[in-house]
Amino acid sequence: MIESGLLDDLDAICGVHLFPNIPTGTIGIRIGYALAGRSYFKLNIQGVGGHGSSPHMANDSIVAGSHFVTAVQTIH
Repeated sequence: MIESGLLDDLDAICGVHLFPNIPTGTIGIRIGYALAGRSYFKLNIQGVGGHGSSPHMANDSIVAGSHFVTAVQTIH
């Protein structure tokens, strides 16, 4: 959109969110960035295959990845 020139005549952009802890009819305003964050990272989880008869010899990458997702979602 930027490269197409569509936003060339634009003076401002406003984002709107609904918050359940703010009373109905209340409008909050903040100049600049608020409640936004963006990070990029690449994660490779490599496991070691195994067999049902010897699970202690395997390292299940699905379980490790699932644990990672659960742990990351608890970061405040």
